[in-house]
Amino acid sequence: AKPKKKVVKKSKTTIVKRAVVAKISGVLNGSAEALGRALVALATVEAVIMLAVACVAFFQVTQSSGLDVAFALMGFVSTFIGTSGVTHGNRELLMLYFVLLAWSIARLTNSITNNMVERVRMAALCKSANTEQAEQEDGTEGSCNAQLALLTANITLSIITLLLVVVSAWLAMRDSERIQEEEDEAAAAEKERVKTVMAVMQSRSKSVARRNSKFASNSFNSLRSSSDEGSR
Repeated sequence: AKPKKKVVKKSKTTIVKRAVVAKISGVLNGSAEALGRALVALATVEAVIMLAVACVAFFQVTQSSGLDVAFALMGFVSTFIGTSGVTHGNRELLMLYFVLLAWSIARLTNSITNNMVERVRMAALCKSANTEQAEQEDGTEGSCNAQLALLTANITLSIITLLLVVVSAWLAMRDSERIQEEEDEAAAAEKERVKTVMAVMQSRSKSVARRNSKFASNSFNSLRSSSDEGSR
């Protein structure tokens, strides 16, 4: 008796993971249009988060809150540069968007570090004896906790934005390269088409020339035969 083969059942999680990986791979290796759609989707999410970061930073009392607001608004505007580059297939705008995203990565990293340090400092102040005394006198403890919550929200949103920006920068660069690749492929295909058309035209011209030559030869022979018969 033949031994029974073990049937390995794939879990739903494994199937979903493979489907997601296949989908991502299809986008990354797909056309410029597919890359552009993914980039526009990420840019839209980034624009929403940037506005949220600006709103959160506006109500903060930290020294870097003004810079965070300005940076978030600049990031919001830069997303329109990326979407315009995708819409018009403009490599210059995509490369400008890539440069802005590279700068955003550095700025977000610095902002997250500063806000983490500020959060630790503010948490210590909130627990200090001065804060407890202030709570008894004018109730500033609620304000302190509100600032801690704003800092936490700012850090969380900035980390999410940083991850999206890294992916967007890669997509912007890849989309620009893919546009150039498709232009080169189209140019090569057009060149090949022109070569084929020229070859066909040359073949037809040679065929017509041979036909005309044959017709002329037959006409000459016919006239020569008629002349010989007339001379006889």
